[in-house]
Amino acid sequence: SVDEDMPAGSENRRYPRIDLTLPILYKILPDEPLVASQATLPDLPTKVDNISPTGAGLVLAEKLPRGTNLALSLHVAGKGAISAVGRVVWSKPTETAHHYLTGLEFVVVYRKTRTKTEYLNTDVLKDLLGPT
Repeated sequence: SVDEDMPAGSENRRYPRIDLTLPILYKILPDEPLVASQATLPDLPTKVDNISPTGAGLVLAEKLPRGTNLALSLHVAGKGAISAVGRVVWSKPTETAHHYLTGLEFVVVYRKTRTKTEYLNTDVLKDLLGPT
């Protein structure tokens, strides 16, 4: 299997992390995640440092406590906008003052069309994020 070729101590990930710099909008959600309404629409721009079908690393201007939920909206070139709710799993300072690399795990990922909301599983996401 592929796992045996991995050097000792390397991260064991089910999905490769893709180093993509994507534009993304985020908004910190209240403790109780609300159904996506105007109040929860992401409006703060930042960038994705890396992304995988199960989560993403964002560079944020504030240190967020573990467990904080963020509403996310990211734009994948040629594939359109994807919305998600991500939960903070870790946050660490970057070399730039007042910038924190923040690790998120996706709680739910979905794509809205005019007629419906389509929930995306990790396999669909893998295809969306993969090479075009």
